[in-house]
Amino acid sequence: MSNVRKTAPYAYLAQRSNNIYDLYLLVPVDSRKTVDLTSVEPETGAGAHLRIAYTSYSPAPNEPVYQYKARHWQINKDSYQDIVIQADNNEDLITTLRFIDADSQPATSVDDQHTFAPYMFVGKEIANGHYYFRPSMIVLFEEGVGAQAQTLTLSEGISEYAITPGDSGSLVTEPELLAVNQDVRHEINGVIYTFVGTIDENTALNKPIRKGKTTKMWSTVARSNGASDNLEVATSANNI
Repeated sequence: MSNVRKTAPYAYLAQRSNNIYDLYLLVPVDSRKTVDLTSVEPETGAGAHLRIAYTSYSPAPNEPVYQYKARHWQINKDSYQDIVIQADNNEDLITTLRFIDADSQPATSVDDQHTFAPYMFVGKEIANGHYYFRPSMIVLFEEGVGAQAQTLTLSEGISEYAITPGDSGSLVTEPELLAVNQDVRHEINGVIYTFVGTIDENTALNKPIRKGKTTKMWSTVARSNGASDNLEVATSANNI
């Protein structure tokens, strides 16, 4: 089983200046389900959350098949605390990025896509009465370059995944083969979960370190007596 979720919002956020941020969205698609991000824009308004929503659809028989759809926005933070990206109005297909957690390394992208950046998503699963989060990360590598080393650490309430890029040795370039995407799941012991992703610096390739961070909440967690606790949510395009 792979942790890569089709049509899920994989996202990366970097700070450009004091109040301006670069948001990158990558959505895995296939011949069965795809998305059109060209007209998708952030929903501005009152509140702590800046929201982005999109809908998947079944492509026509003659429609080109892509592996991903991508989009980039320059975001003015204003008074918002975070960005909430949701697919298909599905509570399981949400990515939340807090501005305070944005990468301090300025973005350098081409055609709405950012190479060597941690595009992140966290899925949820219930199995045999246990609650799990499934961290997942997609990285767009350049030709001849891939992940030379991978480190995955699971600890209380947090998963940390780091890759070291390189252009020699045993390289991994397919998202399905990244360690974090290979059927990794993290049983929750609280309602808030944090996933941190790091692309280590490679000076020979002129690639700076890049970091991503996303949080996930389980709005309802069952207790051992069969009851449930309802929890408040914290406030804290191109084709490929």
